[in-house]
Order: sequence, then C-alpha cells, then structure tokens
Amino acid sequence: MNQVFYLVRKEIQLELRRMHQLTGLLLYVVSTILICYMSFLKVVDVPTYVALFWIIMLFASVNAVAKSFLGESPGQRLYYYSIASPQAIILSKTIYNLALTLVLSVINLLFYMLMMGNPIQDVPMFLVSMVLGSMGFSSILTMV
Repeated sequence: MNQVFYLVRKEIQLELRRMHQLTGLLLYVVSTILICYMSFLKVVDVPTYVALFWIIMLFASVNAVAKSFLGESPGQRLYYYSIASPQAIILSKTIYNLALTLVLSVINLLFYMLMMGNPIQDVPMFLVSMVLGSMGFSSILTMV
C-alpha cells in the first residue's frame, strides 16, 4: 500500500505540473454543456437530461484517462515497473483516475445544473449513481 500511496501522490504532482491538461478537460466539459444548453433551449425531460449528462461524462472520462497515460514516456513506465509492483501501478492509476473522474463529474454536475436546471427529483440517489459510474469509468478505462 505504501507503493500505491507514493504512486498516487506522484500522479497528482504530475497533474499539477501539467495544469493545462486539466484546464483543457474543464473547458471541454463546460463547452459541451454550453452546446447542450444552446441546443435544448427549453427544459428537456429527465431521461434526456440524464442521458446527456452521462454522454458528456463518458467522453470527458475517456479524455482524462487517456491523458494520464499519454503523459508518460516508455522510459518512465519501465522505471515505474522496476521500482514498484505491477499491481501497485495499476491500482494507483485506477485510484488517480477515479479521483480525476469524480472531480470532473462534480464539476460537470454543477455546471449542468447551472445551465440546464435540475429536473432530477432524487438528487442523493443521482449522486450515488454518479460516484458508482465514475468508479466504473475509471476502472474500465484504466484497464483498457
């Protein structure tokens, strides 16, 4: 677990150094929500609202996870495999991608509610599904 903690901390430090990638993801999410808002000027029904939310989250998650892997050179990957176990590396990437996906989903939800309103009646259950969906996206996309 010490290796996992160290590798997650390393991922966070690298992300803070590459702040332009994080702001690019945020710009992607906000601009996509703005396009949805302009496309559906009136309030949409709840299933469409939720479907648009998850489509935005899917593409934002794919971009976020891909950028976390593209930032490493083959030499860095070889170095990580020489100092840590493969299980620790995969688990740390999954935890980091989960944290990144959760941050993106919270920001997505806040901007989405600000622009499109909130037709969701059971917000706590939606938040639980958002956390579980983020866990699923991060673990599946890390493995892919």
